[in-house]
Amino acid sequence: MLGIIFTGRIPLFKKLALDNNLTEKLYSMIHEDNLPSKKVAKRNRMTLEGKTTSWNLPVELYTIYNQE
Repeated sequence: MLGIIFTGRIPLFKKLALDNNLTEKLYSMIHEDNLPSKKVAKRNRMTLEGKTTSWNLPVELYTIYNQE
């Protein structure tokens, strides 16, 4: 459920963080098998930056930069 809350809030976080220059880029860490969340990230113009593990789970890092 937590993933659904955060994924649906990408536009809000993007506006808050990037429009107010709070950060240069915004990350979204998504489990590699979570296709719906990856679609949401791509729809919000986030791009795949890399892959890693978190809590022993394979995740993909999607980012959007302030100028995008």
